[in-house]
This record gives sequence, C-alpha cells and structure tokens, in this order.
Amino acid sequence: MVMRKFHNSFFTGLFIGGIVATSQYFFLLSLIYAGYSADRRYLGLSGAEDAFQSFVSLAQAVLLGSFAFLLTAHRTEIMDRNSSLHNGGEKTDEFQEVEEDSSYDPPAIG
Repeated sequence: MVMRKFHNSFFTGLFIGGIVATSQYFFLLSLIYAGYSADRRYLGLSGAEDAFQSFVSLAQAVLLGSFAFLLTAHRTEIMDRNSSLHNGGEKTDEFQEVEEDSSYDPPAIG
C-alpha cells in the first residue's frame, strides 16, 4: 500500500524502518531456534526441526534485509515527484494548510 498510494518521504521511511525491524526480528528468531537446537542435541534429542526453523528464519531475515537495502537505494524512484519535498517546499493540492482564524476564543472553563 505504501509503494502504491503513499509516495511521500514519511511513509517511505516508515515502510523501510518496518522492514528493517522485521528483518532483525527474524534474525533474532534464527538465533533462538539455533540455541534450542543446540540444547536438544546436548540432551541427546533430535534438534533437526529447530535447526530447520533457524535456517528458514535466517533466510527470511536475509531476504527482508536485501529488500530493505534495495528499497533504500532506490527510494527516490518511489517518492512522488510532486510532493513538497521535491518542489522546493511549495504546497500541493493534497496537503493544503488551513489558515488560522485570529478571532477564535477557547471556551471558558467552569
């Protein structure tokens, strides 16, 4: 949805940050599963399932990390050329600011 609809720098950065965080999460899971596998082998049990899950989590972390790297390297192609970042701070029709009304008085308390 970010890559199709929201093409400004905030959402692109938020998307990249989410991908990096997910990649780190899967890397942590791979370390945890590797530890479980080592513990099971130490006890004389089969640790094949945990070793497989460790490998799958590591592969997912590498894939997500690669995607985040490519997305970061090519983020200028994702961002909209008509946003305020690219046209020198001029406002676009999408985000027009509302002028403040100086005659506004806050409601009285009590």
